[in-house]
Amino acid sequence: MPQPVIVQRTPHDKASGEEVARRLAARGYVVVVQDIRGRYESDGEWLWQFLPQAEVLDGPDGYDTVEWAARLAGSDGRVGTWGHSYPSWCIWTMAKTAPPSLRAIFAGGMSVRHTQMNFGVFETARRLQWCYNMTPAARRRAGEAPELQPRAAADDLWHELERGKWI
Repeated sequence: MPQPVIVQRTPHDKASGEEVARRLAARGYVVVVQDIRGRYESDGEWLWQFLPQAEVLDGPDGYDTVEWAARLAGSDGRVGTWGHSYPSWCIWTMAKTAPPSLRAIFAGGMSVRHTQMNFGVFETARRLQWCYNMTPAARRRAGEAPELQPRAAADDLWHELERGKWI
């Protein structure tokens, strides 16, 4: 019997959504976790969400993903999304494009507009930490510094050493 599809698009490595994906699949949903453009297993160039051009790519990419997911084997044509933080931003930019198969959104941890986050204040320390954490994958993709640790190790290094240098 065909089932709804639930999609998450993420810059944090699609493997990071596996646990939730398994739980949703066990409840009968078709589940898709996708690396966004230019991250991990996805082709193309990644543009940080705070660049104006990012919405130009991420919105239509999300639209295409939703409509593709609606046609997957086992899909009933209805698509929902889930995500927290950056994956939530991916949801909001996709929602603006109004994919016809989109039926539900579960987004948290990031508002529709960046100026609504933290009461309109750009939280420098948190954004620097986030950029620092995203760097290992970007450098590996560019063929640089293969000795860099996974994201969790980068986070530890940020708190132990780098934060004090920059903040």
